[in-house]
Amino acid sequence: MFERLRENHPSATFYVLCSDTNRPALDLLDIILEENVITMRTGSAAALIADAVRAVRRMRALRLDAVLDLELFARVSAVLAGLSGARIRAGFHRFTQEGLYRGNIMNRPVLYNPYQHIANQFVTLAEAISSTDVPTAKREVVELPLHLPPLALRADEREAARDALYQRYPSLADRPLVFMSPGGGLLPIRAWPLASFAAVAQALIARGCAVAILGTTADRDLAQTLQRACGSSLCIDLTGYTSTVREVTVLLHLQRQDELRVGRFGEIGAGRDVRRNRSDGEDAGVGEVARQRREERRVDRLQRQRRLRPRHSDARDLEGLAGIDGGLNLRLRSQRQRGRKEKCE
Repeated sequence: MFERLRENHPSATFYVLCSDTNRPALDLLDIILEENVITMRTGSAAALIADAVRAVRRMRALRLDAVLDLELFARVSAVLAGLSGARIRAGFHRFTQEGLYRGNIMNRPVLYNPYQHIANQFVTLAEAISSTDVPTAKREVVELPLHLPPLALRADEREAARDALYQRYPSLADRPLVFMSPGGGLLPIRAWPLASFAAVAQALIARGCAVAILGTTADRDLAQTLQRACGSSLCIDLTGYTSTVREVTVLLHLQRQDELRVGRFGEIGAGRDVRRNRSDGEDAGVGEVARQRREERRVDRLQRQRRLRPRHSDARDLEGLAGIDGGLNLRLRSQRQRGRKEKCE
């Protein structure tokens, strides 16, 4: 999104308003000047209100030209966008969808598409600034190469983190290290089944890997359950070991090419060395399993999209939904053409 904004508006100055809990992730990206970040505390209602008032005053003093609201559910960000004084306000709008209603503050409303990666939808918000379509920024959504800039590590930061970890857990040294994050965060329903994590951990330990369980202190019970299921000293509990997003990110950068990560949805990524060293008779391995799971999810998503695709008798009713499916544009043209032909006959 920021790349597209800078491409479309090369002379613009960019500011970000975010919560104090999201600020560390923004700092990791290193794409906004520190003095251009407005932070709001969320620890208490009084702090939130006080910071919101200060944020509105600063935004109005800056005389912003445009505001992009990246929230999907929270209404407070929509209110702040409305109070910012910006002439252009772009944000997600539900149109005829259920849910997501956050008022009518945005004058560049963008249709939220649950079948597209959120990064692609943020690009659509960037395009909405200069769009006059209804819904805003109707465009052909193509699969963009999603990438993050590499983390700029400070001198000896990786080595210090590695030494501290291996000093505390010497059994991890000289072994491929797998990080698992079994917690579901604020929405536990998103988490992969714990039994599946346990099965993967047992299989990896059997291959000679060490498994480190990441998470907050609230995930400690999950970590201890996994440890009991594995019954091995090579499964260690790192819940609460890190206190900042940067510490977690540096920890993940300790891995070598032949080490693995297991994420919230059980996806497993393998380094090139692991794949290259497998014998022809060995099973496809965890990397192939992850690929198959991603393909199954993709097929399932397409099937749901076809089932939920709206069917209207009047092609004009579909004009506002053309951004949902690239194939709708062709269908609209064909229906209009058939209508004109019938009138001529």
